[in-house]
Amino acid sequence: MRPISRLAVVGMILMVMTGAGAQELKSAQIAHPAMPASSGSAEGARAAVDPVLDRGMEFILDMVPERNGIRFCECPNCDMGTQAGQIAWNGIDDPERVHCQHCGHVYPSEQYPMDKTIQLKNRRGKDVEWRYYELPDGDRCFFDARGRYERKSWAARFVLQLADAWVATGDEKYADAGAELLYDISQKYAGWCFVNDDVSKPDGPVPDAEPPYMYWGGIWSRWFYADAPMTVAYAYDRLYDSGAFERLGQRKGLDVQAAIENDMLHASIEFLRTYKEYYSNMSPHIYESLIVYGRILNEPDYVHDGVQRAVDLLRNQFFFDGIWMEGTISYHQQTTGLLQRVLNVAKGYSDPAGYAWPQSGQRFDDLDMQRDLPFVGKAIDSVRALTFPNGRIVAVHDAWATSSSKTTETNSPVLLSGMRHARLARGEDSTAMQAHLHFSGGYGHTHADTLNLILFGRGRELLSDIGYTH
Repeated sequence: MRPISRLAVVGMILMVMTGAGAQELKSAQIAHPAMPASSGSAEGARAAVDPVLDRGMEFILDMVPERNGIRFCECPNCDMGTQAGQIAWNGIDDPERVHCQHCGHVYPSEQYPMDKTIQLKNRRGKDVEWRYYELPDGDRCFFDARGRYERKSWAARFVLQLADAWVATGDEKYADAGAELLYDISQKYAGWCFVNDDVSKPDGPVPDAEPPYMYWGGIWSRWFYADAPMTVAYAYDRLYDSGAFERLGQRKGLDVQAAIENDMLHASIEFLRTYKEYYSNMSPHIYESLIVYGRILNEPDYVHDGVQRAVDLLRNQFFFDGIWMEGTISYHQQTTGLLQRVLNVAKGYSDPAGYAWPQSGQRFDDLDMQRDLPFVGKAIDSVRALTFPNGRIVAVHDAWATSSSKTTETNSPVLLSGMRHARLARGEDSTAMQAHLHFSGGYGHTHADTLNLILFGRGRELLSDIGYTH
């Protein structure tokens, strides 16, 4: 007998909780929206959703796939493109098909039939089938699943647009449509499979997937870091007090909000928490999800978990001079930019009365991580030393050479002794010169370029590093 996974056990518990006699949801004990909800113009909100609503709810719900999909897919009809990114979805007017962005071939195709299958049980225990075309090298092309990947992403974006239309107009038709779509997404999500979505290896749905799950893959996303998306959480929060969930629940004879929370929102966080903490440049996505979901669901443990992970990332993964440990300005900007989002969603949070996090005994009252973690400002400003006078970045290691950043106020020498990079400088404006001496180690996304020299003068790079080489 196959062992029952942790997620399956959680799912059974949650199904019991949604039945008769279920207790009041913790989310009902706080005011909603728990997160700020910007209100755009009513005219703009209607224009964004009305053309789709005119197609009818049956069409909209059919857009949400019963099986999730896959991100990477090659084109067997041509050899253009990179990293299996050639295949694009045809859109909501032709939702079942995809095409190659280079040769234009449309899939599914008689020329390249998906005549091979993978049989497996989904996370609800239902038998499902994934079809694919096998390339001569053994790689698999899941053409219809490529379209399903985009359809679920579209549905998640559209449900947030419906919620925003409700906020902007107060029109119940948007709230009712949003509630119905969100519930449908949650129930189909509960049956989606774990998918190994690795561009460099054979990919596809993984039968009998159990924790610890593969690093490359996810349920919502092609990479687990984004597997608790903001779209559905914000949509739920903004529709919470609209009355639409209650109206839908009366028609269906069940607690719709409990189903959405337990079958999708809590389950998404539970899935993320099966992974070890990698403290990578993508990790702040998880911290943001933990904090946002925690605030909306009134789960302070989620919030504290996200905050503590962010603090540990800052303490352990940055050099003492403020530079991200990979030593590349592009990944530094990505990481600090994502961390800024974490700080923003945490700002102003207070724990429920009398709560202290069991792991530390700490409680939050009007949380302000930017204020309490001054190193964040140092990290954000430190990259100015890696910017030429013309605003282009110094492209050491994996960095996009065409990117730009803020420069230092004066063209002066700087030593980044943590990263191990020195900038020699003289002159200002048109006479500005810089010599960058790079002698760092390698901690991911690095090049074998220690002891190299980069020279800037006469308004341009005269001797460059190669930067990212995609």
